[in-house]
Amino acid sequence: MFKSLKKWLSVPVTIKPFLRRDGTGDPLFDEPIVTKCYPQGKVTLVRDVNGNDIVSNLQLYIEGDTAIKVTDVAVFNGSEYNIKALGPYYDGNTGKVDIVVVYL
Repeated sequence: MFKSLKKWLSVPVTIKPFLRRDGTGDPLFDEPIVTKCYPQGKVTLVRDVNGNDIVSNLQLYIEGDTAIKVTDVAVFNGSEYNIKALGPYYDGNTGKVDIVVVYL
């Protein structure tokens, strides 16, 4: 599913997986994951994990099997972004996540 969109996943992005906070409250991250994405610059209203409506100015479409969560950090075009929300698209045949939209 979404094979035509998957062909467009060609722009590099790095995901820094969040591990925990240290004793001073600073975040600690695991080894970065480098993958490909399709970026879209669009103003979109999304709901974060706390139920708040927030504005996303950049969305990254990535492969559904990429390990990512809202506590991770995305590094795109040399800038670090906190992830505001994730939007999975499911394959109607298998029920597995095929594409994930990362709202930055």
